[in-house]
Amino acid sequence: MPEEAQPIYAKLNSIPLIGELLDETILTINRAAEDAAVEAKPIFIDAISEITIDDGLAILNGTDTAATFYLKGKTYDKLFEAFKPKIENSLSKEIVLGISAEGSYSKLINTYNSASLNGFLFDKIESNSLSEHTTNRALKGIFKKVGDEEKLIREDPAHRVTDLLEEVFGSEN
Repeated sequence: MPEEAQPIYAKLNSIPLIGELLDETILTINRAAEDAAVEAKPIFIDAISEITIDDGLAILNGTDTAATFYLKGKTYDKLFEAFKPKIENSLSKEIVLGISAEGSYSKLINTYNSASLNGFLFDKIESNSLSEHTTNRALKGIFKKVGDEEKLIREDPAHRVTDLLEEVFGSEN
């Protein structure tokens, strides 16, 4: 759940039937991100195939996440565009009795904002789109994993699982 919605989630989660619905919503969010992740491979392949010699040298001589930084810069917008419709579709599916994760979240945030007098009583939550939040979180997770793996490849010879990786990063030592 989005950070700004955590207080609402905590209060509602203590109500037995609502808590079960929220747990199902969290599961739906995770599955939506997993469903969209298959879109990443061709986008990453395109970005890698476009690496120039200057890009390669900057990555090789850069920080322990220079390749991740390159990939994020080249792919984030395309990944967002590819992921969001799949995530939106998944989160719009009925969970129970015509209620979807996206619809219930949107109604919950709109009600919260109305109760806050649109930010007068307490901070207004700006986005009521669970799919947008989930898409951003999914991409953040992907780049975290890519960065972690890149660090391991640079630091640990056991993670250089191809001859090319060994040749490139083994020569640094």
